[in-house]
Amino acid sequence: MRFIQSAIGISKLILILLLLTSAIVGAVLSYMWTEGYYQSIGFQIPETASVTITNITFDPQNPTFFNVTVLNPSFSPSNVNITKIMVSTEDGVFHNVWGVRPSLPGELRISMSKTFKCVWNWADYTGQDIIVHVFVSDGTGSNLEKAAPLVKLAITDMVFNSTISENSFNVTVRNFALSAADVDVSRITVSANGTIREINVTNPELPYVLNKNSTVTFVCSWNWTAYQGMITEVTVYTLQHFKTSKTITIPKE
Repeated sequence: MRFIQSAIGISKLILILLLLTSAIVGAVLSYMWTEGYYQSIGFQIPETASVTITNITFDPQNPTFFNVTVLNPSFSPSNVNITKIMVSTEDGVFHNVWGVRPSLPGELRISMSKTFKCVWNWADYTGQDIIVHVFVSDGTGSNLEKAAPLVKLAITDMVFNSTISENSFNVTVRNFALSAADVDVSRITVSANGTIREINVTNPELPYVLNKNSTVTFVCSWNWTAYQGMITEVTVYTLQHFKTSKTITIPKE
Protein backbone atom coordinates (compact mmCIF):
# COMPACT_ATOMS: atom_id res chain seq x y z
CA MET A 1 0.00 0.00 0.00
CA ARG A 2 2.84 2.37 0.91
CA PHE A 3 4.57 1.45 -2.33
CA ILE A 4 1.48 2.37 -4.33
CA GLN A 5 1.14 5.73 -2.50
CA SER A 6 4.84 6.46 -3.09
CA ALA A 7 4.46 5.64 -6.76
CA ILE A 8 1.45 7.94 -7.04
CA GLY A 9 3.37 10.74 -5.28
CA ILE A 10 6.35 10.32 -7.61
CA SER A 11 4.04 10.31 -10.63
CA LYS A 12 2.46 13.61 -9.54
CA LEU A 13 5.91 15.13 -9.01
CA ILE A 14 7.04 13.98 -12.44
CA LEU A 15 3.86 15.41 -13.98
CA ILE A 16 4.45 18.77 -12.30
CA LEU A 17 8.07 18.82 -13.49
CA LEU A 18 6.96 17.96 -17.02
CA LEU A 19 4.40 20.78 -16.99
CA LEU A 20 6.98 23.28 -15.72
CA THR A 21 9.49 22.13 -18.32
CA SER A 22 6.86 22.40 -21.05
CA ALA A 23 5.97 25.95 -19.98
CA ILE A 24 9.62 27.04 -19.94
CA VAL A 25 10.35 25.45 -23.32
CA GLY A 26 7.19 27.02 -24.75
CA ALA A 27 8.19 30.47 -23.52
CA VAL A 28 11.68 30.11 -24.97
CA LEU A 29 10.33 28.91 -28.32
CA SER A 30 7.79 31.74 -28.36
CA TYR A 31 10.54 34.29 -27.70
CA MET A 32 12.75 32.75 -30.39
CA TRP A 33 9.87 32.75 -32.86
CA THR A 34 9.03 36.37 -32.10
CA GLU A 35 12.68 37.39 -32.35
CA GLY A 36 13.00 35.51 -35.62
CA TYR A 37 9.82 37.10 -36.97
CA TYR A 38 11.00 40.63 -36.21
CA GLN A 39 14.37 39.88 -37.79
CA SER A 40 12.72 38.30 -40.84
CA ILE A 41 10.85 41.55 -41.57
CA GLY A 42 13.95 43.62 -40.96
CA PHE A 43 12.77 44.94 -37.60
CA GLN A 44 15.43 45.44 -34.96
CA ILE A 45 14.31 45.44 -31.34
CA PRO A 46 15.68 48.77 -30.01
CA GLU A 47 18.33 48.89 -27.34
CA THR A 48 16.85 52.10 -25.92
CA ALA A 49 13.23 53.11 -25.36
CA SER A 50 11.46 54.56 -28.39
CA VAL A 51 7.99 56.11 -28.09
CA THR A 52 5.43 56.45 -30.87
CA ILE A 53 2.72 59.07 -31.42
CA THR A 54 -0.39 57.07 -32.28
CA ASN A 55 -2.96 59.87 -32.63
CA ILE A 56 -3.45 63.64 -32.75
CA THR A 57 -6.90 65.19 -32.41
CA PHE A 58 -8.16 68.76 -32.85
CA ASP A 59 -11.50 70.22 -31.76
CA PRO A 60 -12.80 72.55 -34.51
CA GLN A 61 -14.91 74.35 -31.90
CA ASN A 62 -11.91 75.12 -29.70
CA PRO A 63 -8.54 75.76 -31.38
CA THR A 64 -6.79 76.64 -28.11
CA PHE A 65 -5.58 73.05 -27.58
CA PHE A 66 -5.01 69.66 -29.19
CA ASN A 67 -4.64 66.12 -27.85
CA VAL A 68 -1.73 63.81 -28.60
CA THR A 69 -1.57 60.12 -27.67
CA VAL A 70 1.87 58.58 -27.04
CA LEU A 71 2.69 54.86 -26.80
CA ASN A 72 5.69 53.14 -25.22
CA PRO A 73 5.56 49.85 -27.22
CA SER A 74 5.60 46.39 -25.67
CA PHE A 75 9.01 45.63 -27.22
CA SER A 76 10.52 48.72 -25.59
CA PRO A 77 13.41 47.75 -23.28
CA SER A 78 12.46 50.19 -20.51
CA ASN A 79 10.08 52.81 -19.20
CA VAL A 80 10.57 56.26 -20.68
CA ASN A 81 10.49 59.80 -19.29
CA ILE A 82 8.63 62.29 -21.52
CA THR A 83 10.11 65.76 -21.00
CA LYS A 84 8.57 68.13 -23.54
CA ILE A 85 6.06 68.50 -26.38
CA MET A 86 6.52 71.05 -29.17
CA VAL A 87 4.84 71.94 -32.46
CA SER A 88 6.30 72.98 -35.81
CA THR A 89 4.30 74.65 -38.57
CA GLU A 90 4.60 74.91 -42.35
CA ASP A 91 6.61 78.13 -42.05
CA GLY A 92 9.39 76.15 -40.35
CA VAL A 93 8.83 77.73 -36.93
CA PHE A 94 8.93 75.66 -33.72
CA HIS A 95 6.34 76.58 -31.09
CA ASN A 96 6.35 75.84 -27.38
CA VAL A 97 3.28 74.16 -25.93
CA TRP A 98 2.38 76.34 -22.95
CA GLY A 99 0.52 73.80 -20.89
CA VAL A 100 0.34 69.99 -20.86
CA ARG A 101 -2.02 67.76 -18.89
CA PRO A 102 -0.94 65.40 -17.38
CA SER A 103 2.01 67.62 -16.56
CA LEU A 104 5.56 66.97 -17.77
CA PRO A 105 8.06 65.52 -17.18
CA GLY A 106 6.23 62.24 -16.71
CA GLU A 107 6.97 58.53 -16.91
CA LEU A 108 5.41 56.28 -19.54
CA ARG A 109 5.70 52.59 -18.71
CA ILE A 110 6.29 49.76 -21.17
CA SER A 111 3.14 48.82 -23.17
CA MET A 112 1.35 51.89 -21.81
CA SER A 113 -0.36 54.63 -23.82
CA LYS A 114 -1.20 58.10 -22.54
CA THR A 115 -3.11 61.05 -24.02
CA PHE A 116 -1.85 64.57 -23.31
CA LYS A 117 -3.92 67.75 -23.62
CA CYS A 118 -1.61 70.41 -25.05
CA VAL A 119 -2.48 74.11 -24.75
CA TRP A 120 -1.48 75.82 -27.99
CA ASN A 121 -3.67 78.01 -30.19
CA TRP A 122 -3.69 76.68 -33.75
CA ALA A 123 -6.38 79.08 -35.05
CA ASP A 124 -3.83 80.92 -37.23
CA TYR A 125 -2.81 77.60 -38.81
CA THR A 126 -6.24 76.24 -39.69
CA GLY A 127 -6.05 73.84 -42.64
CA GLN A 128 -2.25 73.63 -42.46
CA ASP A 129 -0.04 70.63 -41.72
CA ILE A 130 1.21 70.66 -38.13
CA ILE A 131 3.99 68.42 -36.80
CA VAL A 132 3.86 67.42 -33.14
CA HIS A 133 7.22 66.56 -31.54
CA VAL A 134 7.50 64.48 -28.36
CA PHE A 135 10.86 64.59 -26.54
CA VAL A 136 12.17 62.04 -24.04
CA SER A 137 15.20 62.12 -21.75
CA ASP A 138 16.22 58.47 -21.93
CA GLY A 139 15.39 57.22 -25.40
CA THR A 140 14.11 58.24 -28.82
CA GLY A 141 11.23 60.69 -29.20
CA SER A 142 8.59 60.78 -31.92
CA ASN A 143 7.12 63.13 -34.56
CA LEU A 144 3.78 62.97 -36.34
CA GLU A 145 2.24 65.29 -38.92
CA LYS A 146 -1.47 66.04 -39.16
CA ALA A 147 -3.55 68.74 -40.81
CA ALA A 148 -5.44 71.05 -38.48
CA PRO A 149 -9.17 71.33 -39.28
CA LEU A 150 -9.99 73.94 -41.89
CA VAL A 151 -12.23 76.78 -40.74
CA LYS A 152 -12.38 79.17 -43.67
CA LEU A 153 -13.80 82.61 -42.94
CA ALA A 154 -13.51 85.67 -45.15
CA ILE A 155 -14.74 89.23 -45.35
CA THR A 156 -16.17 89.27 -48.85
CA ASP A 157 -17.36 92.88 -49.00
CA MET A 158 -17.18 96.22 -47.16
CA VAL A 159 -19.29 99.24 -48.01
CA PHE A 160 -18.54 102.81 -46.91
CA ASN A 161 -21.16 104.95 -48.65
CA SER A 162 -21.95 108.48 -47.50
CA THR A 163 -25.20 108.50 -49.47
CA ILE A 164 -26.40 105.74 -47.15
CA SER A 165 -24.77 106.92 -43.91
CA GLU A 166 -21.55 108.49 -42.70
CA ASN A 167 -22.17 107.00 -39.28
CA SER A 168 -22.12 103.35 -40.30
CA PHE A 169 -20.66 100.88 -42.76
CA ASN A 170 -21.50 97.35 -43.85
CA VAL A 171 -19.23 94.31 -43.66
CA THR A 172 -20.14 90.96 -45.22
CA VAL A 173 -18.64 87.75 -43.80
CA ARG A 174 -18.75 84.25 -45.24
CA ASN A 175 -18.17 80.88 -43.56
CA PHE A 176 -17.30 78.61 -46.47
CA ALA A 177 -18.75 75.15 -47.09
CA LEU A 178 -15.31 73.59 -46.57
CA SER A 179 -15.20 74.76 -42.96
CA ALA A 180 -15.13 72.08 -40.29
CA ALA A 181 -17.42 74.00 -37.92
CA ASP A 182 -20.06 76.66 -37.49
CA VAL A 183 -18.79 79.77 -35.71
CA ASP A 184 -20.19 82.49 -33.46
CA VAL A 185 -19.22 85.99 -34.61
CA SER A 186 -18.54 87.84 -31.36
CA ARG A 187 -17.04 91.25 -32.21
CA ILE A 188 -15.73 93.52 -34.97
CA THR A 189 -12.85 95.99 -34.76
CA VAL A 190 -11.49 98.73 -37.01
CA SER A 191 -7.82 99.70 -37.14
CA ALA A 192 -7.23 103.15 -38.63
CA ASN A 193 -4.55 105.78 -38.16
CA GLY A 194 -2.76 103.58 -35.61
CA THR A 195 -5.81 103.12 -33.38
CA ILE A 196 -7.93 99.99 -32.92
CA ARG A 197 -11.60 100.62 -32.16
CA GLU A 198 -14.28 98.23 -30.98
CA ILE A 199 -17.28 98.63 -33.27
CA ASN A 200 -20.90 98.51 -32.17
CA VAL A 201 -22.84 96.17 -34.45
CA THR A 202 -26.48 97.21 -34.74
CA ASN A 203 -27.83 94.53 -37.06
CA PRO A 204 -27.84 91.60 -36.61
CA GLU A 205 -26.92 91.51 -32.93
CA LEU A 206 -23.80 89.78 -31.66
CA PRO A 207 -22.95 87.04 -30.98
CA TYR A 208 -24.27 85.73 -34.26
CA VAL A 209 -24.17 82.06 -35.33
CA LEU A 210 -22.63 81.84 -38.78
CA ASN A 211 -23.20 78.35 -40.13
CA LYS A 212 -21.04 76.60 -42.68
CA ASN A 213 -21.77 77.62 -46.27
CA SER A 214 -23.53 80.82 -45.22
CA THR A 215 -23.03 84.59 -45.43
CA VAL A 216 -24.13 87.52 -43.28
CA THR A 217 -23.90 91.30 -43.61
CA PHE A 218 -23.38 93.34 -40.44
CA VAL A 219 -24.34 97.00 -40.06
CA CYS A 220 -21.59 98.62 -37.98
CA SER A 221 -21.96 101.97 -36.21
CA TRP A 222 -18.90 104.20 -36.71
CA ASN A 223 -18.47 107.72 -38.03
CA TRP A 224 -15.76 107.25 -40.62
CA THR A 225 -15.72 110.71 -42.26
CA ALA A 226 -12.43 111.70 -40.56
CA TYR A 227 -10.74 108.63 -42.06
CA GLN A 228 -11.61 109.12 -45.72
CA GLY A 229 -8.64 108.29 -47.93
CA MET A 230 -6.97 106.27 -45.15
CA ILE A 231 -6.11 102.57 -45.27
CA THR A 232 -8.33 100.84 -42.73
CA GLU A 233 -8.33 97.24 -41.51
CA VAL A 234 -11.55 95.57 -40.38
CA THR A 235 -11.29 92.38 -38.31
CA VAL A 236 -14.09 89.96 -37.45
CA TYR A 237 -13.63 87.71 -34.39
CA THR A 238 -15.46 84.57 -33.28
CA LEU A 239 -16.03 82.94 -29.90
CA GLN A 240 -14.06 79.96 -31.25
CA HIS A 241 -10.95 82.21 -31.53
CA PHE A 242 -10.96 82.26 -35.33
CA LYS A 243 -10.75 85.62 -37.06
CA THR A 244 -10.57 87.18 -40.50
CA SER A 245 -9.36 90.61 -41.62
CA LYS A 246 -9.50 92.80 -44.69
CA THR A 247 -8.08 96.21 -45.56
CA ILE A 248 -9.78 98.96 -47.51
CA THR A 249 -9.04 102.56 -48.37
CA ILE A 250 -12.09 104.48 -47.20
CA PRO A 251 -13.33 106.43 -50.21
CA LYS A 252 -13.35 110.22 -50.29
CA GLU A 253 -16.81 111.50 -51.05
